[in-house]
Amino acid sequence: DVKVGGSYTFDQSDPSNWYHPVGFAYVPDGAHGTTWGGDEEDEVESDHALRYLIHGAATTCERKKGETGLACYEPEFFLPQDVWEEKKYAAVLTITPEVVERAA
Repeated sequence: DVKVGGSYTFDQSDPSNWYHPVGFAYVPDGAHGTTWGGDEEDEVESDHALRYLIHGAATTCERKKGETGLACYEPEFFLPQDVWEEKKYAAVLTITPEVVERAA
């Protein structure tokens, strides 16, 4: 069961995840828009609700306060596969009241 306040780790270290960093939106297909060619919908971007990890540590590239670290995490997925496989990747999603409200 998914619960408010619960945190859920999505381990992306399996080779099948190479080139496919996970992202989270409030509606299905959020990053791609809800209609063909439509505007992008909002994605979960609060660092209270979502953290991207490399080797168990939060991503460390320069980012704006409140961002999740996707800007640091995503480029790693486009490294050559043998280089990418040397690291462990995960995303931790916390179901905050804000996430529930925005997804309703």
